[in-house]
Formats: sequence, C-alpha cells, structure tokens
Amino acid sequence: MKITNVEAFWLRCPIPKEKQHFSDYGLLTNFDMTLVVITTEDGLQGFGEAKAAVGSSGVCASIVSCIENELKPILIGKDAKNINRLWEEMYNGTRDHYALTRGRRFPILGRRGLTISAMSGIDTALWDLKGKVLGVPVMDILGGACREQMPAYASGGWADVAHIGEQLNGYVAKGFQAVKMRVGVMDQTVQNSIDRVKAAREALGPHIKLMADAHGTFSVPEAKQFCRGVEDCNLYWFEEPISPDNRHGNC
Repeated sequence: MKITNVEAFWLRCPIPKEKQHFSDYGLLTNFDMTLVVITTEDGLQGFGEAKAAVGSSGVCASIVSCIENELKPILIGKDAKNINRLWEEMYNGTRDHYALTRGRRFPILGRRGLTISAMSGIDTALWDLKGKVLGVPVMDILGGACREQMPAYASGGWADVAHIGEQLNGYVAKGFQAVKMRVGVMDQTVQNSIDRVKAAREALGPHIKLMADAHGTFSVPEAKQFCRGVEDCNLYWFEEPISPDNRHGNC
C-alpha cells in the first residue's frame, strides 16, 4: 500500500445561462471541484474531492498547487493504510515529529483554510483506498449502517417569491419528498425571506417537507425575526441561521 503518486485536477462544469442563479456568493456560473487521485504501487487508486469555496463556484488552482507541491512530497512512499498518521504529518508539517512523539498537535497553519480543504480531499481518497483493499464500503469501516434506508432531499431554491414554488416543485416532480431553499442576506431584507418561504409552503402544500438555509448570513435578531415570521410554515429545519464564528450567538 505504498503511495507512488498524488494528483489533483481542477474540474469546472459551466452552468447553462438559463440555469445560472444569484445567491449570497453572487452569480454562480460554474460548478467547480478538485479531484484528488492517490495511486499505490500496485496500481490501486483512491479518489477524493476538495473545494476552494463554499457553494458551487471556486478557483481551485491554489488547492491543486497545495496538493501537488506541498502535500504530495509528504505522502510519496508512505503506507496509505496509516490514515491518521498521514493526517498528523500533513497537519503538523515539519513539526510532525513533535506531534507524533508528544501526542499533541503542533500545526504549521491553523484549523481552517485551503490547506485543510486540500487535506480533506487526500483524506477521503485514502479512505477510498482502504475500502477497496478490504473489499468493503467505507461506511462499513466507519462502523456500518444505522438503518436500511435514508430519505433524500433536494437542495436549491434560490428563485424569487414569484418563482420559488415552481422551482421547488420541479424537485418534487423528480421524486423528492423534501426540499431545502436558501434565505438570508441574498434576500436584502428578512421580510423578503419570510415572503419567499410562505410562497414556497403554499406552492408545495402541507405534505412536502420544507427546510431553509441562511448560509450563516443572519444576525441573531434577524434570525429571530425570520423564525417568528415563518412559524406557520412548518419548517422541517432551519439551517445555519448565524455565522459559525459567532459561537455565543450574541449579536
């Protein structure tokens, strides 16, 4: 299971103009991702994904460079089965020997950023490799399934108040019984978010599960206002109302 090659490819899929949309990230014109490929000495390959930005679009050149120029030299010749050790070696960089001997971390950077995203793509590829070697799904390695089936939901819902119902019902027409829509700063005002949710619920009817995701863009008072405004819409959940950096939720 010695690693012989680590590659990264920036894949970009243009979104047709008629399907492009605005969100709090601006106009989304492409779907971007970094495909990570790790090859072992026996020719087995594991695949992972790393992203340069939250959302659909993001310039992945820096992640490709990080993987191929910074992280690849750390991995070449190492045993791909030692996933935890490889993470520590990448995370702690030239100080990895301190981390491994003393049992605590000495990170070269921090807990966030493009390097962490690049490492996550590598980590996923290593787990993919281990599952292939053992001949089992990675799910089984991590403890196995908790249930036989899990319901799926469609995630989207950027349309304005006049078109959100049509957009979400398009997902229902494909067989989804639950849908998630975007709200938050992209709507300019909290009331616009409330109005869009109300329009969505009216169009979907009472039996389709409806969720809302604010992408962490509301303040605490705005999130409270939004919750009060959609009390009668029976939201299944309200995702990321405020910034994850606002750990105390006090502003």
